[in-house]
Amino acid sequence: MLKSKLSQLFCVIILITGWLFYFYHDLILSPNDYLTADWGDGVKAYAVFIGHIKNDSTYTNYQNMNYPYGQTHIFTDGQTGIANTLKFLSNYSSFFLDNAIGLYNLMMIFSFVGCAVFLFLIIRRLNMPPLFNILGSICITVLSPQIFRMMGHLTLSYVVFFPLSWWLLIKFTESSKKILFSSLIILNSIFWFFVHPYYVMIISIFYGFWWIISLLQNKNFRTKANFLFSFLHVAVPLIITRLYVLIVDIHAFRSESPIGFWESYARWNTIFIPVLPPFLNFFKFFLPHQGQEFWEGWAYIGLPAVIVTLFSLFKIIRYLFRKNYRLILKPVLPDFLKAAVWASVFVLLFSMCLPFRLNMQFLVDWFPFLKQFRSLGRFAWVFYYVFTVYSLYVLYLAYRYCSSRNKIIALCFPLIFFSVYLAEAYHYHAPVSKAVLQGKNYFNLKFLPDDYREVIDKVNQIRSNYQCIVPLPFYHIGSENFSKPISDEMLRSSLVISYWTNLPLLANSAARSPMLEAKNIFQFFSPPYIHKEIEKDLPNKKSFLVFLNKEELNLREEEWKNKSLKIFENKSFELHELSYDDLFKNNSNELINDFRKIKPSLFPCNGFLCSSKTDTIIYKNYDDRESKITYRGKGALRGVKKEYTILLPETNYKLLSNKDYILSFWYYNKDELRLQLSGIFKETDAENSEEIQRISFSPDRSMVIDGDWSLVEIKFRLKTNDSRITVILGGNDDSDQEIFMDELLIRAADIDFYQTDKNGNMIAKNAIPVKNH
Repeated sequence: MLKSKLSQLFCVIILITGWLFYFYHDLILSPNDYLTADWGDGVKAYAVFIGHIKNDSTYTNYQNMNYPYGQTHIFTDGQTGIANTLKFLSNYSSFFLDNAIGLYNLMMIFSFVGCAVFLFLIIRRLNMPPLFNILGSICITVLSPQIFRMMGHLTLSYVVFFPLSWWLLIKFTESSKKILFSSLIILNSIFWFFVHPYYVMIISIFYGFWWIISLLQNKNFRTKANFLFSFLHVAVPLIITRLYVLIVDIHAFRSESPIGFWESYARWNTIFIPVLPPFLNFFKFFLPHQGQEFWEGWAYIGLPAVIVTLFSLFKIIRYLFRKNYRLILKPVLPDFLKAAVWASVFVLLFSMCLPFRLNMQFLVDWFPFLKQFRSLGRFAWVFYYVFTVYSLYVLYLAYRYCSSRNKIIALCFPLIFFSVYLAEAYHYHAPVSKAVLQGKNYFNLKFLPDDYREVIDKVNQIRSNYQCIVPLPFYHIGSENFSKPISDEMLRSSLVISYWTNLPLLANSAARSPMLEAKNIFQFFSPPYIHKEIEKDLPNKKSFLVFLNKEELNLREEEWKNKSLKIFENKSFELHELSYDDLFKNNSNELINDFRKIKPSLFPCNGFLCSSKTDTIIYKNYDDRESKITYRGKGALRGVKKEYTILLPETNYKLLSNKDYILSFWYYNKDELRLQLSGIFKETDAENSEEIQRISFSPDRSMVIDGDWSLVEIKFRLKTNDSRITVILGGNDDSDQEIFMDELLIRAADIDFYQTDKNGNMIAKNAIPVKNH
């Protein structure tokens, strides 16, 4: 009954569809009702996808983020190719806009069907019984590690991408129509680039290793034609997509060293230890310290494949002892697996940041393009698919071997294999299927809560008076050099309100955002007596609409909130108006005049004049340190990123535990990578030197920028009066890049501190310089 290819394929489609309906029937039947992730990268992916379709005037740029610059859409995680297709079709039918989120969700879910189909087309080449072909393709599909992306990084949840790409490569090797399948391989890789750029990189890395292994394994393969085809398969898609970016990307100075290469890689435990039950506790019993916190590297291959891994390692060791090296390089496997298995192993090593982590960091300097791979763990997906197919074949060989001796024992192999895979997959899909129904589709009017509707209606009434929305708390992610973390609630609400009002956000959440644009946007929040580069890039002098969701604000955000005028409030949100002049009109002369008036009433303290009497002020100008770069004065504190630089030595500075203080210092921000480091403010017990509190900070979050210097500010309150404090920077990577700090100040938060020159003229207020203009 199931001997024909079509009948087996039909059975695969029915079974995988049944599995999906069992777990995701609500999402499948009402796909336009839900956001499978309404926070973080998930809601951002939905917003830039449907926002591009509805609001953008071009097919290449996204205008409602990173104001006033916008973003090249391919960097927004918005499935540019699919979004543009729906954008074009929406010109002829509103169906494609009204149901864009539903289509997005269905594509994610039914990519599992495509994955199972192409895995079946691959597996059937192993000449196994129909049961192995059908259940094997189902089991590998449903345990796919990409399932977890449906709850966050949605664009990377298309499980079909690799089986399809591998199948095309197999068809290329089997067919005499080399040009046809090479063309399909190139088009396929380019298509996946326009879904997410990582797909084309993953495919190309696999193809590259596959060609290298194939050429090593088979001398007859080393023809001029094959060298040409290898170039076509690997390099041409990368060249074409790179040219696309160079042509359409109008933004300069994107980071060439995104954060993550040395952190977001796969570990052996993320591949060979379960992520979830039912066998997780079994592994934890023997390996209690192996957690699964490195989620970017999740590509668990399943318990049966783990056993096959141990068996394969045993065979390789035996071949080594017997000096049978040929069987290591050319294993006795079906042709399409011989090179693919070893290629997947090398891709796995790459996903583990090997050999770079083995004191070979210099390779990254030799080949700087490697730094673009900020999430190496994703490359482990290649190993998952190839090695599970290989494991299925090993299972079949074991089954066939035992069948001639004891059929009951032989039947145990597939029974255990498939049962274990389905049990593990059940524990994947059961929680995921519940999680993806938690978020309602706020891009569908009928699901908008009343508080959202109220603020959207208000913004639509007054939107012509404003040039953009300024969300507070502010967020900006992606430049790698100037960055402020995202509040999930603010991200969700600001994106939704921007979508419905078509008013752009000053904020940003997009990969590889231009550094200078980010710096200018951060400088927006600097005091008006600091020159702001962003002013020349603004298209008009309209006011700014400040959007607040009543979360806690930092010092600078609070300052600008207080300077703005409240115009709307409901139970969840506030709208304030911030005038253009308040932001950009230099008021330094006014400050200087005000200082002259109050100067006689100020209190001297440690070289400063203070608005209230205080005995507490800590100031270090570092003028006793030679430095080629300074913010003010003769010197500055110099350090090296890979070493710990002590800004404030540990001691008791006589601070009180019942007062709020602000620690600030100026940090040199010029050049890429300079801001990629972290700092620690630490309070320790005076007697036992035990840590009492720790505050982590990073210079890249500064919202006060004066040229090439950023003001780092930390608000703190000590736990005890007699404790000791210290401030440390750096020590978190292998970089020899120099860092520079200047003008460190600890002051009471409720007192203004004025610095004067030798003539008594004010030169700075609360560490920020004030200059005549």
